[in-house]
Amino acid sequence: MKILVASPQGWATEALCGLLAKLDSGCEVEVVHDIPSLLSLPPATPSGTPDLVLVDVDAASADSGAVIRGFLQKFPVA
Repeated sequence: MKILVASPQGWATEALCGLLAKLDSGCEVEVVHDIPSLLSLPPATPSGTPDLVLVDVDAASADSGAVIRGFLQKFPVA
């Protein structure tokens, strides 16, 4: 399983990623701290298309709806 976490750098993000990585030995967790930059890149992330995308919408932008719509367009299968 590939999980993409879009959240600012900090202890909460690191703790979440640590817990997610322990779900399964085959679980790959990728963290992106700069959400606007990620949304402007091509659909694939460095590790491929994620199965699950977790977004900290409070830290992403004033318009959380636009951020969610952007991720839905970029990763429609996740």
